[in-house]
Amino acid sequence: MTEPNPYMLDEAGQALVNKHIAMTPEIRSDDECRHYAQELIRMSEGQTCSTPVEARAMAIAVLARMLQYDGLVETLETMEAPSSL
Repeated sequence: MTEPNPYMLDEAGQALVNKHIAMTPEIRSDDECRHYAQELIRMSEGQTCSTPVEARAMAIAVLARMLQYDGLVETLETMEAPSSL
């Protein structure tokens, strides 16, 4: 049996995601994108449904900002895989 998805949030969780997206600046460069990607990997590692919703909402917000960055694919292609993978 698969574990439940920790990123499926209720209405209150979605409101937290929206709050974090508003507080997270847009990504303006490949360096910033790499930084966000590394932080996303670090912060989401080991998150489960019992992880506080605030932390899970923050991870979703960071991912949302990364997806808005035009150079995302090219930047991720130049990154090395994290040592934890």
